Amino acid sequence: MLEATDHHAQRPHQRLQHFTKNENVVRLTHSNLFKQAVLIDNTWQDAKSGESIDVFNPFNDEKIGTVPNLSVDEVTAAICSAKQAQKAWAAKTAHGRGVVLNRWAELIDEHIEDLSIIMTIEQGKPLKESTNEIHYASSLIRWFAEEGKRIYGDTIAAKDKNLRHIILKEPIGVCCHHALELSIGNDGS
Repeated sequence: MLEATDHHAQRPHQRLQHFTKNENVVRLTHSNLFKQAVLIDNTWQDAKSGESIDVFNPFNDEKIGTVPNLSVDEVTAAICSAKQAQKAWAAKTAHGRGVVLNRWAELIDEHIEDLSIIMTIEQGKPLKESTNEIHYASSLIRWFAEEGKRIYGDTIAAKDKNLRHIILKEPIGVCCHHALELSIGNDGS
């Protein structure tokens, strides 16, 4: 007698095999993690033109999805939106930013299997390598959350004995990176 198996109960490498065999079926525990849109102004969006760019697994050249082909104006709008959001981020205390960063790391850890599968399919790398990279990214986020507790300024003597120069460390603003661990280097701080 054959038993039906739920793909969610399968091991990650088994789900990975199903994922690569059919580009129209994303076999993830949480398929909503596989996005084919861009996040602008806290809303998932397609390109206004409706145009997209195909994304292929470099290992086997299978089409795995699409990404919106944004216009220059749409990219500019995304950057402007990020700059607006950054103001609220900069206004948070170091402790408040640490709370958000730790929650981000928790969410990554909760979804590490699915994120590893997505990274493996997108980059054509071994699943173990993807998993290790995501673990590393999560640890970096936690490190930056802890470093926020140690944001110390400097006081430097001035020529006038009654004056002091004070150096404060603050979030610097919006930056663009494509690799998760690279973005954490700036986003976390």
